[in-house]
Amino acid sequence: MDRGGPGLSADPPPAARADRPQRNATIEEMALTYPLDLAEAFFQEEERRARSDQQAGDTRETGALSRGPSPSRSILSRLVETMFFASMASEEGKVHPSSIVFAEDLDAFESARPVWDMTRLAVPLPFDVAHVPRLASACHWPHAFLAVVPQRDRLMIAGIATAHSRRLLEVDPLVRISAPKPGVLVVRRGEWEVARYERGTVRSAMSRHRVQIETIERRLAVQHAPPFLHPINDILMRIVSEMLDLRHGGLIAILGPGEDIDVDSENRQVDAEPMRLVPKLALGAWIRDMIALYVSSRSKNAGASPVEARAEGARASTSALSRASEAAARVDRALDQIARLTTVDGAVIMSHGLEVLAFGAKLRASKQVSDVYLARPDGRCDERWPLNARGTRHHAAVSFVAEHPDRIAFIVSQDGDAATFQGEADGRVIYRPL
Repeated sequence: MDRGGPGLSADPPPAARADRPQRNATIEEMALTYPLDLAEAFFQEEERRARSDQQAGDTRETGALSRGPSPSRSILSRLVETMFFASMASEEGKVHPSSIVFAEDLDAFESARPVWDMTRLAVPLPFDVAHVPRLASACHWPHAFLAVVPQRDRLMIAGIATAHSRRLLEVDPLVRISAPKPGVLVVRRGEWEVARYERGTVRSAMSRHRVQIETIERRLAVQHAPPFLHPINDILMRIVSEMLDLRHGGLIAILGPGEDIDVDSENRQVDAEPMRLVPKLALGAWIRDMIALYVSSRSKNAGASPVEARAEGARASTSALSRASEAAARVDRALDQIARLTTVDGAVIMSHGLEVLAFGAKLRASKQVSDVYLARPDGRCDERWPLNARGTRHHAAVSFVAEHPDRIAFIVSQDGDAATFQGEADGRVIYRPL
């Protein structure tokens, strides 16, 4: 068994180590029981991504950068187990969400990119169920993390780390574990969610919204980019995160392929002329340019010897990287602007190619929908979701996606809940909490 260093074996307790029948299955199909299975799910997904890199012919460093070094299975098991029990502990009568970021040493925070702001403890504290909830309130959720590093034979909390100066194409390879709610764990590689444990099941994040997201990727022609440069889901989640930070509530409605705003016909999507943008805010095109520039900058040295790469490639790639960085900064600014447009009463309307067409749009609830189902953590969608208990924004979003299976709506409530609505080919609408 992988020991990960003296004293860090973290073998699962007998209850978690009980013999269970094994079978070949994707993470999405696995209905697991124990939080420690989340560690194994993480490594399965890492292996799947590595195979995807090879199949795509991505032998450059981009694939390796997307993953970076991983903690051993024993260390990751210890991290998961401790965070699970810490998530249910209270401090002064309150349960705070908590997050950690793991690195093999402090150099990963102080010298690597993206740069981290590090508030270091003079004397590191043990990483255990007592100290994590005690320090959780000192971290600005979800932006700050307890920095965990191995020291001698123990895992220690070295301080509080906050990532900054990160743009879309600066790859953060460090493994993060978050506990947003008691008993809920999320493992991420950088900002990318890999797997989640909730209500006794483990599932991969890769399956969420994939049908709609893949059609958007095809529309933008980015499906052949290196696997870690499939940022569409990540970018949309960033907008949602910024909407949550604004604490206002809002709605983003993404049309199906080939659709545009229609205010004149009987099948119109909006009740009145919204506030249109001229020219359209071309987020999709900017994402495509950003990816093309980044891939170009990474491939300048392909086929060259190491000496030639250092001599010639340094000059050529500096300019390309600079252009890629400028393109990423433009996308960053657009995401912030889109999030702020959602604070205006009504919906932000986007094309399937991620062009922002209008905002302040009053979606027309032209179709009565009763079959709304909740997406469970294990992937099942067999529980009705109580739409009647929700307000106008939710009803409009449901009606919007019900008319086209490739539409998707992102909704944020003032109380801090975020979710998507997606239409299915069988006429159902799926509600997916985020």
